[in-house]
Amino acid sequence: MSTKPLASEFDMSQQAIDAFGALIGKRVPALRRPRGTGHHADVEAAKSVGLRGPVAYSLHYYAHVSHLMAERFGERWFNGGEISVAFIKPVCAGDRVFVKVGERDVQRPPESSEDRLVFQADVFNQLNELVAAGHVSIPK
Repeated sequence: MSTKPLASEFDMSQQAIDAFGALIGKRVPALRRPRGTGHHADVEAAKSVGLRGPVAYSLHYYAHVSHLMAERFGERWFNGGEISVAFIKPVCAGDRVFVKVGERDVQRPPESSEDRLVFQADVFNQLNELVAAGHVSIPK
């Protein structure tokens, strides 16, 4: 990466998960769920499907990647940025999340990247487990 790598970290709290879920429900009413239910909010529901506890919405931590790109590249990101991230492991309430963009070589570059700057995007938890990975790009 020709510029300094981007990074942020934050705690994924149940309160943050609930607030993000409420925003999704307002924007997409078909996704609205009764408060305190499902694997995003209910400990027992999450554990019943093999999770450690309630899980964050993947878009929640995906958005942190976009935020870093917006801070660094502004209009370039808004007008031509692209993001492709695969979700590998769940992020649970209580996890510490580390977002890193450009810290390592791009693992799977997009097919047509000649006219774009491409950066690896990684998300880790407090156990240093890779929970999401992919790439972001902007026009050159």
